Parts: sequence; C-alpha cells; structure tokens
Amino acid sequence: NEVSELKSLLQERDTEVLQKEEDMRNLRNAREEKMGLKQKQLIMEERVQLDEEREAFQLQVDQAQDMLAQADLLRDLRDSFEAESSVMRAELERKKKEQDEAEATLREGL
Repeated sequence: NEVSELKSLLQERDTEVLQKEEDMRNLRNAREEKMGLKQKQLIMEERVQLDEEREAFQLQVDQAQDMLAQADLLRDLRDSFEAESSVMRAELERKKKEQDEAEATLREGL
C-alpha cells in the first residue's frame, strides 16, 4: 500500500515537474517572441530612418546636380558672351581701321 502511495506521489511529483518545465518553456518562448517582436520593431524603425536619410541624401545629390547643370549653363553663357564680344571687338577694330583710312584719304585729298 505504501508502495502504491509512493508511486502515486512520485507520479504527482513527475507531473508537477513536467508541468513546471512546460510552463518554463512557454514563458521562455513568450519572452523570446516578445523580444523578437521588439527586435522586429527596432529593425523596422531603423529601416524607416535609413529610408529618410537616403531620401535626404538623394535630395542633396539632386540639388548638387542641379547646381552643376546651372554652372554649366552659366559657363556656356559666359563662353558665348566672350565669343560674341570678341567678334564685336574685331568688327569695331575693322570699322575704326576703315575710318582711319578714310580720314587719311581725306587728308591726302585736301
């Protein structure tokens, strides 16, 4: 009879130990799941931040490219102006030379 009681007590004890182990496993799994969710949330927040930083950087790159394009346009405009100015100077010098020659011819004629 005592053996039966001991067996019964041992079986109860085994059941309790198994239940506690199961509870511990469940708690560990829940904690890991919670940590996993928290980690996923942190990763998502980091991704959002990286996306925002990438967009800001891309905006800066676009602005820099726009500024370079404007600088190229200004350089082209300056070059065009210098070429036009050079042509006008040459034309002015040619006319001045013609005028000087005409004045010299007039003086000779007088």
